[in-house]
Amino acid sequence: MNEAGKLARTHDLWIAFHDEPYDFPPIDGMVPYEVLVDRTDPAVVRLQLDTGNAAMGGRDPLDYMKKYGSRYWLFHIKDAPRLGSPTDAELGKGVVDFRRLLGMIDHIDDKFLYVEQETYPGAPLDSARRDFDYISKLEF
Repeated sequence: MNEAGKLARTHDLWIAFHDEPYDFPPIDGMVPYEVLVDRTDPAVVRLQLDTGNAAMGGRDPLDYMKKYGSRYWLFHIKDAPRLGSPTDAELGKGVVDFRRLLGMIDHIDDKFLYVEQETYPGAPLDSARRDFDYISKLEF
């Protein structure tokens, strides 16, 4: 990724890594996601934090904001009903503390945030409306 990132920067592009739930379970006592992040150069590789995927992988995304916050340039704003859940949830109906998380994003107006939901308790458009209602009223 570092080599690809260096090449991308010569074309004014960025390489970024997006986490998935399977990036978080430890292997031989090490969290693969953390190994990858620690071995990539922030000058050439950016990160996208999928908050729901971290939670679905059994990790609190707030811990990653504390540890790697300045490395995140993109976000998938997604919730999960509990840590380690195999599915996501509508915003505000799970375990992610979005008020704190969004408040931790430095220069939030310069970042890219996407609300994402992959499963729906009914019609997808109804979930999108509830997600919009939740996030539009959130103060941080």
